[in-house]
Amino acid sequence: MPRFNKKKWNKNITQKSHNCYSYMLDKVNKKYVKICKKYKKKTRKNCNFLKAQPGLYAGMDDVERREKYTCNLLNRRVLADNKNIFTTKNKCSKAYYKGMLFLHPKNTYHFYRQDDDGTWSHKDGLNNSTRRDSKRKFIHDPKKSNRKYNSTKKEKGVYYSKYCNTYCIPKSKRKKHFSAFKRNSTKKKRRKIKKKK
Repeated sequence: MPRFNKKKWNKNITQKSHNCYSYMLDKVNKKYVKICKKYKKKTRKNCNFLKAQPGLYAGMDDVERREKYTCNLLNRRVLADNKNIFTTKNKCSKAYYKGMLFLHPKNTYHFYRQDDDGTWSHKDGLNNSTRRDSKRKFIHDPKKSNRKYNSTKKEKGVYYSKYCNTYCIPKSKRKKHFSAFKRNSTKKKRRKIKKKK
């Protein structure tokens, strides 16, 4: 299982270039960190354009309208990106750890992951990673935790009220994928043809 690691995820540039999807997958994209570092130097703005979205790695178009977010839609996109991830209602084997998907219907979504100490953690957008829910309590089960976040000066309030799925996620970083940009499917096909030759 992943280890909760503030130093890894709450570094300024990593924090500002990775979101809940990449956090659930326990994977940092070093290219995104470099891109964000240059962008922040030039603009002093956050790297929102680097927030990974389910389905983009698989070559799908981005979901432009938030009201289209459903559990089925997001689940299809997660599994399209990651052929080695599967949904479960039981325990995962030793080579895997658990993740969960929740929805603020017609607005946004959020992922949680289980860490090696049995508790759960998450990273909301470009904020810090944390093991606590909206009431500052440790998360022992995301389904039972408080997932209602009130509005602040910086962000609108969200309520991840709808549970969607539990996933078994491989520990191996090579078996997990995400992207902040739509990948070109023709390039993937060309690579496969070259490998065959």
